[in-house]
Amino acid sequence: MKKALCQAGYYAAAMILVAVILLSFDYNFGEALFVGSMFLPGALVARWIYPKISFARRGEGIRDCLFVTLGILAAELLFVLLAHYFIRRFRTDPGALFVADVADALLNPVFIALILLVLVAGDLWLSGLLERVWPTSEQPLRIISDRREITLRPSEIRYIESNDDEVWILATEGRRFRNKTGISQWEALLGEDFLRIHRSYLVNRAFVTGFSPEEVHLAETTLPVSRKYRERVRALAEIVNS
Repeated sequence: MKKALCQAGYYAAAMILVAVILLSFDYNFGEALFVGSMFLPGALVARWIYPKISFARRGEGIRDCLFVTLGILAAELLFVLLAHYFIRRFRTDPGALFVADVADALLNPVFIALILLVLVAGDLWLSGLLERVWPTSEQPLRIISDRREITLRPSEIRYIESNDDEVWILATEGRRFRNKTGISQWEALLGEDFLRIHRSYLVNRAFVTGFSPEEVHLAETTLPVSRKYRERVRALAEIVNS
């Protein structure tokens, strides 16, 4: 709740700042605030959708970024023109053309993109600051599996199995996800809550139900322990059994 209120306050302040900038375009403050608020939808859409674009296939990722960018810029241009149209209706002749009097900068995609970039960058900076002040207990992971983005909490992962040039992520409720990230990278990412027991297996300690010198049991699943990682497993077993 605190984070949401802070981010809402950020966007309210950002809209006021944009309105101050737009005062130089011969708007009064109310009109400038109205036109400035038209940048809010584009900023929120950009903040939400760009992190979801997958670059597993670089060409497709670049293409998706281009299409999203063009769509946002086109929508923002339409919003600005509509806002100016309503302003003109309240100012003078309702039948007057409204495009001719729009400031050139507001019809410039580069200017629009710059404002959106600043708004999103400020949001990202604030999000990082808020996370340091009020850290989330468990950060969800975004992974690409079969060209789909999956959001998964570390606590939902039972174990990870390496298979040649890909890994399988075995999660709760029998879910299985295929991913290209190497198991060593997963080990570094997931940290101490996960235990490497084999060059092919990384297990979530919370799901371990039993040990033997050469095996680790996760309920009905039994995984082998290699000689290289046997001491780690033995140390964990001693801690659990003590």
